[in-house]
Amino acid sequence: MMKSSVFTSVRSTDREIARQHIIAEAMLAHEEGRYVSYSRRKAFYTGRRRYHGTAFTYANVLSAVEDLLQQGLIEEERASPGHLGWQSRFRASTKLADACGGVEFHHKLIGLILLKDADGNLVDYYDTDATIRMTRELRAINADLASLRVELHGPDVVRSRHHIIVDGAYYRPTEAALYRIFNRRSFAMGGRAFGWWQNLPSRWRRRLEIDGEPVVEPDFAQLHPSLLYALCGCRLDGDAYETGEFSREHGKLAFNVALNTKTPQGTIAALANKPSWTLSRAQTADLLAALARRNSPIAEYLHADRGIALMNIDSRITVRAVRRCIAVGIPVLPVHDSMLTPHRYESRVAEIMEESAEFVLKRPKPCRVNVSRSTVPHMPRVGRPPSLLLPRQLFLFPDLPSPKGTGDQIRFLRRTFGLSQASLAVKLGCRQPHVANVESGRHRLGEWARHRLHELLHELGRRR
Repeated sequence: MMKSSVFTSVRSTDREIARQHIIAEAMLAHEEGRYVSYSRRKAFYTGRRRYHGTAFTYANVLSAVEDLLQQGLIEEERASPGHLGWQSRFRASTKLADACGGVEFHHKLIGLILLKDADGNLVDYYDTDATIRMTRELRAINADLASLRVELHGPDVVRSRHHIIVDGAYYRPTEAALYRIFNRRSFAMGGRAFGWWQNLPSRWRRRLEIDGEPVVEPDFAQLHPSLLYALCGCRLDGDAYETGEFSREHGKLAFNVALNTKTPQGTIAALANKPSWTLSRAQTADLLAALARRNSPIAEYLHADRGIALMNIDSRITVRAVRRCIAVGIPVLPVHDSMLTPHRYESRVAEIMEESAEFVLKRPKPCRVNVSRSTVPHMPRVGRPPSLLLPRQLFLFPDLPSPKGTGDQIRFLRRTFGLSQASLAVKLGCRQPHVANVESGRHRLGEWARHRLHELLHELGRRR
């Protein structure tokens, strides 16, 4: 951060940190021409340390706001006590804008795992083995994403100091990083991973570049219907949204709204409130009945508030797919049911997405991924020893030996990549002694590890 006369102390006390954060929020909002809302209720600040650090307390925030007001650095509109539904708000004054004109503000995520209540408010929680594991997982992912150069170019893209502006909307392109949001005070509800690029409309996301390369966005086809069919032990054939009586667009919207309501009446009311909805209530009821007939194996899950639980499943698929892409050196930015990746990796990312769905659901080929408006073939299941599945690329180079057995393949990878047994065990998702036993011929790899071994050999062939 550059020096400015508005930063009164070089000491990193909690009160000064709160003051700096308020200045940063005011200046970022100033670029957008808006106010920053804040609460003057003590209860609002309870349990916020996890998400905002130790400086974000009732006393520090209100003291900093009062100090900045007295210096003429912000302007405030204060809500009257007891005025429900309204918060006080402030904005940068001209004096603050002039003083901080050359200051750069940097974004830092504190809490990576967020938990909200039914009203969407952040709540505190006790760490468990699961939350600690998820936090470590995101830190590892973010360490890799931080190296990506994500850019949006074009004559219709306007840039301010801290924002990009497209179609009149402001977006803040911070360092690429993910955090996960769980809902209803439960780590079984929600859990999707979020990054700043997801705020962009889809047509703008597809104009992004990763490390200077144009991106594509392979996406799961009919993800939530496919998940429900898989959970019921069935396979989705055809299009879950096509009824033969109504348009697919109406069927898709109605189906996905029905997954998030508790009654058919609630679904009809929710659809009627959408500006784009053109069907009458009677027609909507007929459409919902047609969708139930079309999807009879999973009809009981419509109007049963299952959407948020399905988000938990698709979030685990996404996080796993991101980790797998990172492991083989493919840059990706996840969107909830899709991935942004450079065009040359499109088919491989689609395979990894499908394999991740298969792994999480423990069912063969439960979902399919669309690539460039077409469906890619599923990954072959590993039913034979990896030595029979070695990629042809390996045999194009006379200096590369052709390892026959699994133990030979492990020794070959360790020599080529300079890996220890512990490092290779991590890549294969198993324990170090397990790899040692396989290498010595006293044990066999499981299906997942064999699959991963095959991918490492395939990646080596592509690199060479």
